[in-house]
Amino acid sequence: MESLKICRTCHQEKLITQFYNNQNRCKECAKIHYRDLYRNNAAVKQKRNKYQSNRYQTNTEYRNKCNARSLKSVKKRYHNDPEYRKRQRDAFIKRKYAITPEQYAQLLIKQDNKCAICYNTFKSTKGTHIDHAHGTGTVRGVLCRNCNTMLGYSGDSITTHLNAIKYLKRTFLNNSSLNNVNTRG
Repeated sequence: MESLKICRTCHQEKLITQFYNNQNRCKECAKIHYRDLYRNNAAVKQKRNKYQSNRYQTNTEYRNKCNARSLKSVKKRYHNDPEYRKRQRDAFIKRKYAITPEQYAQLLIKQDNKCAICYNTFKSTKGTHIDHAHGTGTVRGVLCRNCNTMLGYSGDSITTHLNAIKYLKRTFLNNSSLNNVNTRG
């Protein structure tokens, strides 16, 4: 027969297994007590945060475990919750480009839901990229992935793009037999 113990908070007699080691409160009462203690006492909360911060910084194994758990939780929520995914994207756009979701929607409307360079229609907002001047951060428009990559690799150099146009014109005229060949694959 298992031994019994009386909880000092709820004053009920309970099995010893319903108590944490060397505690006079049962597990249920202890959870309530510590939850209220950490929620309402700023000094205790600060002390606990300092301890956890120190443990996180000094213990590599603990840090890796926390990061993996957090990342796994975020990824799971991101993939299973479309509303969460939209909030995350809106927050990213606001943080990185300093525009609101409404301003982003206005950009798409202004561009007739098409890429500002190639005029391909966007199937969804997932394939869109906000183009901005890297020097000033000013938003210039919304591009498809290919056009955004093209600008990125060229370093936004007008000279590079003009040279590319000259090259395409020169090779197009020289290879008129290849007019209708699609090399994209």
